[in-house]
Amino acid sequence: MTGQHVVSDKIRVDSVLSALGRRARADLAQRASVRGLTSAAGPSDEAPTHDSDAVSIPFTGRPGQVVSINVARLRRVAARRDARIVMRVRVGDAVVTGTRVAVVEGGRGVRPREVSRCLLVDDERSLRHDPLYALRILTDVSLRALSPGINDPTTAVRALDEVEGVLRAAADLPLGTVELEGRRGSVVLRGPTWADILALALLEVIAFGADQPQVTRRLTAMLDDLADEVPEHRRPAVQEYRSRLADRVAAVVPEADRATALSPDLQGIGGSRSARTA
Repeated sequence: MTGQHVVSDKIRVDSVLSALGRRARADLAQRASVRGLTSAAGPSDEAPTHDSDAVSIPFTGRPGQVVSINVARLRRVAARRDARIVMRVRVGDAVVTGTRVAVVEGGRGVRPREVSRCLLVDDERSLRHDPLYALRILTDVSLRALSPGINDPTTAVRALDEVEGVLRAAADLPLGTVELEGRRGSVVLRGPTWADILALALLEVIAFGADQPQVTRRLTAMLDDLADEVPEHRRPAVQEYRSRLADRVAAVVPEADRATALSPDLQGIGGSRSARTA
């Protein structure tokens, strides 16, 4: 491959990664804004709860991935039946006939078909409706770039640039479970928590990139900055991943190289913040 082809390939990859990052940031903000406008109870990191005598609602449509949830229709069902509908699935989940997609408290006989029709199901996840799918793809790009057959840590670092942008956008948003209450009935929706988003963004990359100094240095810079700058209640989770990274590096990198591997560097290699002498 000529040098010109290598450069053009890199440019195309950068453009795709930038587009994925923009999509994830914009969709996260949009979804949080819509939920927040109608929420009677603030989002919570706790899993949605329901009474022990709540009735399970099985899915009745064709199998596939939940692409979106028609919240307005779901709220109309809850109001019409005077019920509290607690959704057990969220965008990105797979469903088949019989999957328990919700549980219902009270109300007057909510039918499975009524709830199932509130779910848009397709053969594959959608970037348009699923911001975490864009983050999933960014993570997959990093993992593929780190595979032995490709061995391209520079692309992995470039993907991490976009991952950091998504994490910064998510850090200030209301995340988790939210309950939408009306004059009659209510709907409880599951959403990703801060811990969920961090795990998706970082768990596998730390596991498979700990022996790549470009990657570990970029991760160190990211985690150090996030630990200083995200809202205080979200810092412990970031610090946990900083410790996880250090432990993983200690397990796979010779002791003499560990300080270098964990030196914060936004470029991976080439922009170290460590003080140096000539």
